[in-house]
Amino acid sequence: MKKAAVFSDIHGNLDMLQKAIDICKAQDVEQYIVLGDMISDGPDSQAVLDTVMNLTEHVVRGNREEYILNYHAGKRKQWDNNYQCESLVKTHKNLTDAGLKYISGLPDMKRLNLFGLDTLIVHGSHISVGHFILPCWNIDVFMDMHDRYGCSLYLLGHSHQSYHFDLMGSFFINPGPLGIPPAISVYKREDAFSMGIISIQDKQLVEYRPVYIPYNPAKLKEYYLKDIDSYEHTFWMELIADSFFTKQYDSINFLHMAKQMAKEKGYENVDPIPNDIWEDASNKWRKEHKGTGIF
Repeated sequence: MKKAAVFSDIHGNLDMLQKAIDICKAQDVEQYIVLGDMISDGPDSQAVLDTVMNLTEHVVRGNREEYILNYHAGKRKQWDNNYQCESLVKTHKNLTDAGLKYISGLPDMKRLNLFGLDTLIVHGSHISVGHFILPCWNIDVFMDMHDRYGCSLYLLGHSHQSYHFDLMGSFFINPGPLGIPPAISVYKREDAFSMGIISIQDKQLVEYRPVYIPYNPAKLKEYYLKDIDSYEHTFWMELIADSFFTKQYDSINFLHMAKQMAKEKGYENVDPIPNDIWEDASNKWRKEHKGTGIF
């Protein structure tokens, strides 16, 4: 029997990536697949890329790699000196030329032979890397993917939701996030961070197991915020670290609140959020969540 591990949404979190690899080695995993969003937010994006480059060739880019490449090409100048985008700008600054070259060469989608199984790997969907889809909301997209490619196995990331299901004889898997906890809770999870291990024998998928990665929230927070003093505004990083304790990343709720505050001040569909509003929203969030998580 052959085993393959599936990682997605590492987001610069080298600590959790190394924990996952150690688990895989102990379980005799022979192949690794990485479904994008390897970089940004976490403190070690370049080290994550270096690790992945030495681990496997079965990699696709995610929307975060696409963001950084667009910024590198001068397409997102509005990020400069903006609190909301500070971690993204830092990610770009900390990537080496080799790292930028590596992510620029990654495909949006890749078809491969995984121990005899015809397999398609994507980050969001076959339509775009940033396509947010879930089986309970977008079964038509999964059907279209099945009809277009006719693979036996489809591996997807991006949503930070773990699921696996059979559709007309094909298997669809999302291993969930390895680097940042989910921002929504559509499917029941046992813990914050996860990967998947696939077992294949005689060109047949015989088992899929979601694997949750044990961690110490306080130690992970210390690791994740090791460079916090280099930030002009620390709230976004603190919000992520808070999710290590609560097991839910409150980015969607916070951004909804901040955008509502921007709208009340006359901004419509503003992106990114202006610094003064970001500051006010951060202070409001800290006050309303005082005594929970790290706040």
